[in-house]
Amino acid sequence: MTFIDDGEAVIETRDGCPKVKDGGILITLGTVNGDDQKVQVPITGFVACLGATWLTYVVQNRPGTGWRVTGTTGPSADSLTRERSRRDSSPRLRALGPPASCAVLTSSDRRRGSRR
Repeated sequence: MTFIDDGEAVIETRDGCPKVKDGGILITLGTVNGDDQKVQVPITGFVACLGATWLTYVVQNRPGTGWRVTGTTGPSADSLTRERSRRDSSPRLRALGPPASCAVLTSSDRRRGSRR
């Protein structure tokens, strides 16, 4: 995982589709809301023009283990890619696989004008 200052630095466009370099994912952290024991952290994950996710993690501070993601809350969304089976022409949906790398853009970076 790499923390970055500018989300555009990890995006490249191929065939008209913006994608995260090297098969990675760009995770943009939103404003953390909560207290010393439990917080909610909204995130946007961007992979490519047809691959993104939006959700809010619940993170709790537990004795002996510290801060850990314990679930999600509120609405969430995932975009999927479409592919066709080799055996027939019906479209099938598949989730994007795990990213090869991860870059994290914090909410303070986003306020400076980054779009992702």
